[in-house]
Amino acid sequence: METTLLSSIVIVIGLLSSHVSADWEEYAEEIRRLSENNTSAQSALRANFLRSSKAVGMKNFPCSVSVSSGRIPTSVHELRPSDIKVIGALGDSLTAGNGIDASYIWQVLKQYRGLSWSIGGDKHLEEVTTLPNMLKKYNPNLAGYSIGTGSVKKTEISRLNVAVPGSEAINMVTQARMMIDRMKADKKVDFNNDWKMVTLFVGSNDLCDWVKHQDKFKPENYIANIKSALDLLQKEMPRTFVNLMQIADVLELAENQRISCKVLRLYLCPSAIFSKKALVPVMAKYRQLLRELVASGVYDVKDDFTVVLQPMYEETKIPKKKNSDENDRSYFAPDCFHFSGKGHAAAAKALWNNLFEPVGKKTNSFDPSKDIVLECPSGENPYFYTAKNSQPKQLKSAAAAAPAPSDENDGSRHPVEDTKSKETAPSALPVAFAVVGGVLIVLCIVAAVVMVMRRRRTPESEQTWLFSTSTAQA
Repeated sequence: METTLLSSIVIVIGLLSSHVSADWEEYAEEIRRLSENNTSAQSALRANFLRSSKAVGMKNFPCSVSVSSGRIPTSVHELRPSDIKVIGALGDSLTAGNGIDASYIWQVLKQYRGLSWSIGGDKHLEEVTTLPNMLKKYNPNLAGYSIGTGSVKKTEISRLNVAVPGSEAINMVTQARMMIDRMKADKKVDFNNDWKMVTLFVGSNDLCDWVKHQDKFKPENYIANIKSALDLLQKEMPRTFVNLMQIADVLELAENQRISCKVLRLYLCPSAIFSKKALVPVMAKYRQLLRELVASGVYDVKDDFTVVLQPMYEETKIPKKKNSDENDRSYFAPDCFHFSGKGHAAAAKALWNNLFEPVGKKTNSFDPSKDIVLECPSGENPYFYTAKNSQPKQLKSAAAAAPAPSDENDGSRHPVEDTKSKETAPSALPVAFAVVGGVLIVLCIVAAVVMVMRRRRTPESEQTWLFSTSTAQA
């Protein structure tokens, strides 16, 4: 035991002195080194990485699948699950599906795209819990979801899952371009008429690499890159609902006592190891700028496009082992960073719930260790919530019809009045009508009197001439 621990410490010291990079290629190279070499220390590490957590299905989907509009909506604010015909995703390794079904450390480099929480479509919901598999309950002909394992270059596998491991916000424009081009070329997709749902989740790598390149990964650059990608989607993609995922807490991922987990985290997230305190305000700023961008309404100017910020990851904490302060690693792949099948299943449920929670009232955390009860569309609330349809219906007319606040509610703005005199005082409108009517009657009487008097003063010959002239003209 002591020999194994000492060997692990030696590895950590060696990494600290020569490798402090979170670059994906260096991480992948270290995975291969741990897998191929057969030193006693690496054998101990590999033993610690043995896994058994696989994809998790949902035996009983609680929502009614008959909630349908019976027509194709023209507004993004009237979308139901059955209206989504195409699904896509942009992001990094957490969307590409790295390590979801891995049993050993070397399998973390494998991209299990068909099991990815937001875009995977392997098998059925009873076996694999993902957002597409839930949507397939309403529309079995859903297009775009990824299947199987493989890189983004394998289009028959990745399809509209264009996420690439190691990606940062700056890569999102390229991914958006790739997804749009693939969508247009897909014979199963009616690009102009099909309703589409796209999930964008990126930022963990930006934060994790911030300690190395603080200017490159400052919050202003992050949000500028996100905006560029969203602007492209808005410009070129009709009938699209975008889920913009809030940043996850990368510091939470760093909380694990196992040395075997910390070894690889030196590559994946050095900021969480070496700059924990300094990273806190940076991460907060990332989140704030995402909120401000969406709240600005810049993506609510078209009736067939919107972006909704889904905050489910913001305050989510990693479950602990029973009677322990150590993270429950069953929710993670063998590298203690990427999610396992259990982790992806919980994330899929949490995203589904965010979709059916009004903007301003969405939950910003979920507990993967508990049974997440699904929100369901209903006759009263059948739509995916947007900034616009989250507002009370007929808000302006209701406000206009509402009585003024009572003195009890706001005495400073509404001074006490003589309520008794208000009840007995005549209405101003009927009084106005009475005055106007009286004036009109008087005018009519005066006009009649004037006509009679003029007639009496007119000579008989003139009356005869007037009568004869009018008769001749007729």
